[in-house]
Amino acid sequence: MILAGAALALMAWSNDHGAGGGSRIALAVTLAALFLAAKGALLRLATGVGRPGRGGLQWGRTEARLLAVWALTALFLGVLALLFFVIVLCFAYAAASAGHGFVASDISTWAPAVERGGRWLVTAVGLGAAGLLVWAALRVSLAAPATVASGRVRMLETWPLTRGRVLALAAAFTLVGAPPLALASLCLRLARAGQAGGIPLYGVAGALVAGLWLPMTLGLMACFLAEAPEVTIP
Repeated sequence: MILAGAALALMAWSNDHGAGGGSRIALAVTLAALFLAAKGALLRLATGVGRPGRGGLQWGRTEARLLAVWALTALFLGVLALLFFVIVLCFAYAAASAGHGFVASDISTWAPAVERGGRWLVTAVGLGAAGLLVWAALRVSLAAPATVASGRVRMLETWPLTRGRVLALAAAFTLVGAPPLALASLCLRLARAGQAGGIPLYGVAGALVAGLWLPMTLGLMACFLAEAPEVTIP
């Protein structure tokens, strides 16, 4: 977690101080690898399956499975996001076509043609789509601990584990995860403004994310998994 926090602080500092593209890519890969190792170590402890390596640094089948969970979750939510974007775009086009000054062949006329009622409609549809995306993310939020506990890659198979628990998950993740992330964001803003110590605040932000937010959220996931209803995951 210390190395992950340091890598996050270094990446934030380099992004704010104009580091080159190659350096950013290298830091991003290093950061992902360290966070994956930390996640694997913490979930091993939280689920009682296996033991982490020396200093929490290890790379084995567990980390490979967690990487697969990351990829599958990103693919699943990415497809949903694209679908919702198309739906919102269709409503926006419909609202624009009903307004004054709309010319189908001139894209610059679409947005001004959306009248007040149309804006409310498009906004409502957009918020609904965002809510559904968050809901879908919560439904598969136990994929990582379920993967470690079962020793197999689990993603959509964990959907039944969160049935009827979405509101509880949302509230718990907000209460546990929001404060350290908010503090980390504040530290980064102060560091960018050159206030209250400047550079050390990047380290504080990294420590808050890797040393507080990460273990707390993973522990929360493990608790929800332990208290999940008895269902059969294929």
